[in-house]
Amino acid sequence: MARRSEKKIIVEDEKQRKDNVIGSRLLALLALSVAYIFILMFLYNSITGLTNIVLGFTAIKVIFYVSIGLLAASLVFFIVRRVRKTDEEYKVVTGGNTLATFIVFFAASALIYKYDVAAIKLMYVVIPVWFLIYMIYKLYVREFFTVSLTAAIGSALLFFMYKLGFVSAGVEGSLLSAVKPFEIGFLIIFIALVVLECIVIAMSKKNQGRLTKSKTSKHIASMNAEYPPLFIAPAIFAACLIVSLFYSQILFYGMFVLAGFWFIMFIYYTYVMMKK
Repeated sequence: MARRSEKKIIVEDEKQRKDNVIGSRLLALLALSVAYIFILMFLYNSITGLTNIVLGFTAIKVIFYVSIGLLAASLVFFIVRRVRKTDEEYKVVTGGNTLATFIVFFAASALIYKYDVAAIKLMYVVIPVWFLIYMIYKLYVREFFTVSLTAAIGSALLFFMYKLGFVSAGVEGSLLSAVKPFEIGFLIIFIALVVLECIVIAMSKKNQGRLTKSKTSKHIASMNAEYPPLFIAPAIFAACLIVSLFYSQILFYGMFVLAGFWFIMFIYYTYVMMKK
C-alpha cells in the first residue's frame, strides 16, 4: 500500500509539474500577444493621425527588420536545441515554440509592412485567434484542436473568397456569373481540400485517432473521440462555398456560422474537460 501511495504521489507531482509548465508557456505567449497588440494600436494611431504619420511608417519598417532578425535567431536556437538533443519537456522556452512564435511575428510584420492599415486591422483578429488555438492545443482534447483549426482556416478562406469575388458579384449576386475563372479555380481547390481532410479524418478513425498506423504518428483525435464534429466543420465550409456559386453573400454569413459552431463546441469540450 505504501509503494502504491508513493507511486501515486510521484504521478500526481509529475502531472502538476507539467501543468505548471503549460501554464507558464501560455502566460508567456499571452504576454507577447498583448504586447504586440499594443504595438499595433500605436502603429494604427500613428498612421491614421495627422502628426505621427512619418513615425508610424518608420516604426513599421523597424519592426519588420527586427522580426527578420528574431526569426533568424529563433531558427538558430531551434537547430541548436535539436542538435544537442536538449530535453525540453519541462522548459518554458522551447526551440519549437520560439520558432513558431517568431514565424507568426514575421508573417504579421511582413503583411503590415506591405499593406499597413488594412493588415493592422486584420492582425487584431489573427493574433488573438492564434493564441486561442495554441491554448486549445495545449489544454483540450486533440479533436477539438482539429475542429478549431478547421473552423479558423475555413473562416479565413471564406473571408478571402468574400473579398475576392463579393464586390464584383454584387450584394445579391452569384459568384458563378460574376467572378473570373481563376476565382472559381480557388473555390474548386478549397472544396478538394475539404474532401481530402474528410478522407484523412476517416483514416484516422481506423487508426485510433492517428494519421497513420505508426505509434509515432501524430494524433488528430483522441482514441475515444466523437467524430461527427470533425466532419461537420469542413462540411459547413464546403456548403458555404457551393451555395456561394448562386448567392455570394453566404461567404460573409458563413464566417459567423463557422464561428457559432466553434463556440458551441468550445462550450461542449470545456464541459467535458471539467467533468474529468
